Amino acid sequence: GSVYPKFGQTIIPSIPIPDRWERMTGTDFGLRDPTVALAAAIDPRLGEVHIYTEHYQAEKSIKWHAEQMHAKIYSKIPTGRLRKVIGDPKGKARSEKDMRSTFDYYAEYGIYFTPGINKIEDGIQKVYTYMDSGRLKIHDCCVKTIWEGINYKYPKQDLVSEKNASEKPVDKDNHAMDCLRYILAELPDNPDMLINQSFGLALNVSRETEQEHLPHALRDEPVSNNNHDWYNYYY
Repeated sequence: GSVYPKFGQTIIPSIPIPDRWERMTGTDFGLRDPTVALAAAIDPRLGEVHIYTEHYQAEKSIKWHAEQMHAKIYSKIPTGRLRKVIGDPKGKARSEKDMRSTFDYYAEYGIYFTPGINKIEDGIQKVYTYMDSGRLKIHDCCVKTIWEGINYKYPKQDLVSEKNASEKPVDKDNHAMDCLRYILAELPDNPDMLINQSFGLALNVSRETEQEHLPHALRDEPVSNNNHDWYNYYY
């Protein structure tokens, strides 16, 4: 009944994120349930999405959550590298009392959400595509996300009702999984479309710099630095 049987294969040791990788965040709001925010980084050379940090806490104020998100996530994103800040679309609903939304409250603290796409079945298919192609990487510091992913399951079905088995997972302990869906729903169906082969060249970034987060044994061989490098790069 596991929603993501291969979830364990996505877990990797945490690595530093290069400054030039684009970032995205996905947030699910709660009070008694936890408010969760995941930060993702996109590797433009391999078309991989790295979930590299998480915020996960229940029973705290919006002010507290916003301060924690700034400290753990937003203050560490280089200028110009934040692609999108996505929130549970229910967060844009306005209260009848003061006609303000959860999005409005967070905006007071400098976090401006765009409503996410909340089609559960489609989102699960998207996550599974990235997972099955090896393009989704969950850093092992995201312990709550890993716990949810491993325990994310469909309802139990008896033999009589097996033909009409539910396509929706159990609605419990799934807040990080919702954040993951919000993030990947904004990306192309084909992870190859995230690859930008001219990324390093356009920003005058050497291959050594772009791969500095990798062990030396996994880095490309250095290339010569001469006036014809642009030609060799493409041909």
